[in-house]
Amino acid sequence: MRWRDWQEKINDAEVVIYYNQSSLYPISEWLNPGALPIGTGTTDDIRQDLPNLYWFIRHLLYLGFRKITVASHESFKGLDRFYRNFDDEVEIVFTTEHFSEILKSILSNDCKDVVLLSGLIPTNADLRHSLMLHRQRDNVVSLLSIRGLQFRIGVAEVDENDYITHFREKPIDRGLLINSNISIVDTKKLLYSGFDYKELIDLIDGHGYSIEQIATKTINHFAEKGMLSSVELTGMTRSPWFVDLSQLETWVKLVHDEFIEHFSHLVTK
Repeated sequence: MRWRDWQEKINDAEVVIYYNQSSLYPISEWLNPGALPIGTGTTDDIRQDLPNLYWFIRHLLYLGFRKITVASHESFKGLDRFYRNFDDEVEIVFTTEHFSEILKSILSNDCKDVVLLSGLIPTNADLRHSLMLHRQRDNVVSLLSIRGLQFRIGVAEVDENDYITHFREKPIDRGLLINSNISIVDTKKLLYSGFDYKELIDLIDGHGYSIEQIATKTINHFAEKGMLSSVELTGMTRSPWFVDLSQLETWVKLVHDEFIEHFSHLVTK
């Protein structure tokens, strides 16, 4: 498919990147986790020190997404001028609004697909391809699944119609489908399916849940209602890559060149 065709097909989609309260204290007290830099200290275009969220959003823009909301319980210190690095055709919104409020807005909107993912787990996955499969299969809600053992995972078991029946934690079989914690919601189909989104809001609102807990309860609710389907996640050229940036240990061991290599498709030859 030509690039322009891809762009036209995903123009109405929105990506919501959410940040849970992380284990990066005390760093997160003075700097948003998305602002922590990745780079080798050089001044060339690809390896200079840039916020890790910048890498993630550049990848999303490369795929053709143009509407991105970044939600965080923590302040956006270090990212206040971040959006100025992108052109006017890109709509990037930063909000500290509670995630349940964001969900209310998403679920009451009847005109677009919304991709929900964590900013603390950046990936080079081909979310454009996942969105197209989600639409081709006429799914209402899709949970993107990958094959192999990852972090904070659960096995997604599916029936013959690709509907997820339940999850099992901590598998050892790398051939199993694993929950990637990335989901796509067709808000128009959801609204006209008779889904009572107020029931979901009552489930998650006012209980002091973290963003991660709200996301998990939302996905489980869709599964209980028989509305959650599985779409296998693919990478740009090979298996999709993820990294969990929510732990200080990850940052201590992180090899920045390896991180950058996974986004080599962003390099202008």
